[in-house]
Amino acid sequence: MGHSRNVLRTNEWVRDPDARQTPHVPAEGTARQRTAQQVFPMLLFPQFFLAGIFNPIKVLPVFLVPLSLASPMRYAVDLLRGIAYAGQPEYDRVVLLAPLTNLAVMVGMFGLFMAVGTALFVRQETNR
Repeated sequence: MGHSRNVLRTNEWVRDPDARQTPHVPAEGTARQRTAQQVFPMLLFPQFFLAGIFNPIKVLPVFLVPLSLASPMRYAVDLLRGIAYAGQPEYDRVVLLAPLTNLAVMVGMFGLFMAVGTALFVRQETNR
């Protein structure tokens, strides 16, 4: 009880009686993590509207059609609709593309996004 510990603060020296003095360095990824947490909803929420979850894609304004085509969620939703409406009379009114076409587009987008993401990550890590 005779020894005291200093309060841990960012960028200050920490006195630990069981170890040598070491500087407290805040986590390097904290700023990036916070940025990602702020940007992710801005990318995800518009896809709900562009994918046709709340409104039919066939009635989207012309200027939103290219964004809808670039939205990965559009193909996932259409794939599930294709499976759910298989054999139903409403199939042609509800489903935009064949389920295999949707699956192929999703696999292609996955490959593209993984390649671009990996290239950006490697470039960033090598420039540290």
